[in-house]
Amino acid sequence: MASSAPGCCPSVFSASLCSPTPWRAAPWRPPPWFLAAAALAREKSRQAESLARINERVIQELPYAVLAVNGEGEVLQYNARAEILLATRFHVGSGLARCAPVLAGLWAAWRQNRALPEHPFQVDEGGHRLRARFIELEPTRREGAVVVLEDMTELEAQAQKMKLASLGMLTANLAHEIRNPLSAISHAAGLLKEDARDGIAPKLTRIIEDHVRRLNGLVEDVLSLNRRDRIKREHVDLEEFLPAFVQHFSQRESVGPGVVHVHLSRQSAVCMDPGHLEQILWNLMRNAWRYCSRRPGSIRIRVAGAEDRTEIEVGNDGPPITPEVRAHLFEPFYTTDKQGTGLGLYIARELAEANRAGLRYVEGQEGAVFRLTCQAPPC
Repeated sequence: MASSAPGCCPSVFSASLCSPTPWRAAPWRPPPWFLAAAALAREKSRQAESLARINERVIQELPYAVLAVNGEGEVLQYNARAEILLATRFHVGSGLARCAPVLAGLWAAWRQNRALPEHPFQVDEGGHRLRARFIELEPTRREGAVVVLEDMTELEAQAQKMKLASLGMLTANLAHEIRNPLSAISHAAGLLKEDARDGIAPKLTRIIEDHVRRLNGLVEDVLSLNRRDRIKREHVDLEEFLPAFVQHFSQRESVGPGVVHVHLSRQSAVCMDPGHLEQILWNLMRNAWRYCSRRPGSIRIRVAGAEDRTEIEVGNDGPPITPEVRAHLFEPFYTTDKQGTGLGLYIARELAEANRAGLRYVEGQEGAVFRLTCQAPPC
């Protein structure tokens, strides 16, 4: 058998065993502790995402407005209720100074540990009356806060509804009990007037009749409070409604011709209960007639329309209302007139709110002006 050449592989060995081959490492298998840590991380991430979704859902479903603000006044989180009450649109990173300037002022005062201005505040004319509450994230108030906004308009409306519900039956029964003797007194005064023979009797009967009318007006006002929930809102065309109303009011209150001037805009229709609208305007017109100069044009009714609302202003050329009186304008039984009941403006605003409208005193105008803001058709 021939011997192999030096340096060559014997024929009995495979050539592949002698030829040089590269080294290959075995596949890496992670240790059990690594797999356990990765599984735990994935589970924690899933839980964090689930908690974030729950947190977002809870914030959105809260009945009040919530904002999370960082130390620079940027909005980190918010719910839809906050956008509605503040009448703005937020996105993450929005600044309070740009989106809600009034709230930004309160936020700045709170961060500096200053006393907050008087609450509640309004974002715009006719908007919600809001009260802000700041919940600090740390004692120095530098890291931001959670801002809670409470709608005082709704809270006050609920409180008012509860109060009226509790007093409704009492006032109705009391009014009816007063009305019966009033009818008897009025009838007796009429008989006394017919049988009057001396000079003092007519004067006494006139005094009795005046006070009967005043008390009967008070009874009607009290009863109207119990009718505020009996609403039938409908399309009311002011071009037809106002002239007839002014004519009726002028006849009943002995208003001279030309004293009331009516100015209508193109959009002159509202969605209201016609009976409630008449009573609101009657109360406003009675106040205007009481304080105006009673010259031609001294009472003004102006109607202005916008896209979704109609404004009816009733003004007069009398003296403007002082700040002291303005603070109590719509309080029940508050009056500066000895012959007044103090319920006219209070009832007017109650009926307005029951019809989803608003009534307020307009400052900075010549004389005294009240503005009724109503929903425009369609109802």
